Amino acid sequence: MIIFGIDPGTATTGFGIIKKERGNFEMLDYGVIITSPKDTPSKRLEKIFKEISLLLKKIRPDLIVVEKLYFFKNLKTAMPVSQAKGVIMLSAAKNKIPLCEFTPLQVKMTVVGY
Repeated sequence: MIIFGIDPGTATTGFGIIKKERGNFEMLDYGVIITSPKDTPSKRLEKIFKEISLLLKKIRPDLIVVEKLYFFKNLKTAMPVSQAKGVIMLSAAKNKIPLCEFTPLQVKMTVVGY
């Protein structure tokens, strides 16, 4: 199983790709999609959508995992992150790839156990 994990953001969207086989995990790739602050919000979202779509076509993951926004301290930050998450979810749907959401705490508990 190939899992594509994504940490959404409009300035930077981080990703990691892992392979799970017989209970073992192998990191295949990781990276960041960076958008220019000089671009309009719609151009930034378009870049994220295009690059995520290209990655999905290239790696053909079995599952996409994205960070679940469960609180925010600053509405200015929460809205753009939600928009980036929306284009990621759209890309997953267009490519018919299942998507799961986890909070940062759930990820930490799974990875390190506390």
